[in-house]
Amino acid sequence: MVAVGVATVMKPQSKPIDRIASLLDRLGFQPENVIQAASETPEMFREAIEFRRACLARRNQAEMVYERSKAEASLRIRTLARETGEKTTEDQIKSQTLLQVEVAAAATAFAQAEEFEEYSKLVLEAVRIRRDSVQVSSYLMRDDIRYQNTEMAELRSNLEKKYPGGS
Repeated sequence: MVAVGVATVMKPQSKPIDRIASLLDRLGFQPENVIQAASETPEMFREAIEFRRACLARRNQAEMVYERSKAEASLRIRTLARETGEKTTEDQIKSQTLLQVEVAAAATAFAQAEEFEEYSKLVLEAVRIRRDSVQVSSYLMRDDIRYQNTEMAELRSNLEKKYPGGS
């Protein structure tokens, strides 16, 4: 975090994104590796949930810093106006507040935190899609094995009819 004026603004973090990039790289799997993919999916969920939780915490913290910096700037502007006897409206105070450097920095950090929060939702959804894909692949493999077993039983039956007594 970096102190700007009276407010504290969060520095963008790249570390969680690097971890999530690694997670996203591992989302794909080959259908023949469905058992391995199924065993890896819970750990991927854990990573995605940790990332989501961290993004929510970051967003909440950034929002508090933003709101506090707006309030502090607004109070400073009101105090200055009162001391100088200057008449000012709520809209003027609001506009002047948003122009304060620390408020603008906090607003930027808050917007970035909101972007990360939305991104974290998508990451979690991607892991859910992987889970569903693993499940569908396993069902398809099971059905394929059943079909092959049925074909083998039918072939065996035809051979026994054609060549009775041989086994």
